[in-house]
Amino acid sequence: MPSERNDGTRLEQLVSMIEGAGLPDNCKIETRRPVRNDDGIQIAEMDIVIATLVGTLTSTTLIECRDRPSEGSAPASWIEQLAGRRDRLRIDTVVAVSSTGFSPGAIDFAREKNIRLRTFDALTYDDVRSWIPRKPPIIISTLNLVSVQVVLAERGVPQDSQDVQLIREERPINTSDAFILHKPTGEHVSLQQLWDRYRLERIGQLGPAALGQKRLVHISVATDFLDDYVVPKDGCEFVFHKLDVDVEISTVQPDIPLTDIANYSGDGKILRTIAHWKGPDDGDIREFSVILTPRREI
Repeated sequence: MPSERNDGTRLEQLVSMIEGAGLPDNCKIETRRPVRNDDGIQIAEMDIVIATLVGTLTSTTLIECRDRPSEGSAPASWIEQLAGRRDRLRIDTVVAVSSTGFSPGAIDFAREKNIRLRTFDALTYDDVRSWIPRKPPIIISTLNLVSVQVVLAERGVPQDSQDVQLIREERPINTSDAFILHKPTGEHVSLQQLWDRYRLERIGQLGPAALGQKRLVHISVATDFLDDYVVPKDGCEFVFHKLDVDVEISTVQPDIPLTDIANYSGDGKILRTIAHWKGPDDGDIREFSVILTPRREI
């Protein structure tokens, strides 16, 4: 079952992922919204609320989740509570989600009160092993600086002149020292930050290393990218004549457990299937989800 504890928190997270996927711009999803009385005191909490702006009106959908395996199917009394909450809070639509299904009385009462029902039916890996991998279907490529060569030229001195003074720093450079000035903003950045900006903007074409391997790549940073950066030194401004880096590219597939696989069903059919991987809080990937929509006949 999806729950790590029986307060429904885990189920709420997974359902909010499913219902929130692909929402249009005029929709807002919120979890754990407090309900307060006239004195501002919280008296209840709504699991998932979706607000949709249609013209000048806002339509509100409340989704309540129940994950209590030890108590069996959701009873009619729960549906009755949700109907009362809808009327009291003036909610337009209420959806009840249960990880243990619904009792016959709950189904009948929900139909009478026009409350939509959804089930969250856990699957085993054997049910999906032919089309869902054990590891998440992603790879992580990292680019680590190995060496840097910086050549600076004093601004205003023609670079094709025999008198050009190039400064080659023979001493080690701390890549985290913010000694580089970004002229348009006045911000000082480090070599590491400069490299990160260039890496994000320009080098997507490098491609990853083979999975589980590393490769060393030499890169000459494009001079047009460096035009906005200078190094103030001894009362002068020096521009980048050359900036070369050697980077190590490594590629790995995260090995984090597949924690949840389930069908999200309602109205007599499977609406979505979710696969969810969860890693450690300090890992490269904390969580990864795949939400699949069954193909419908036209």
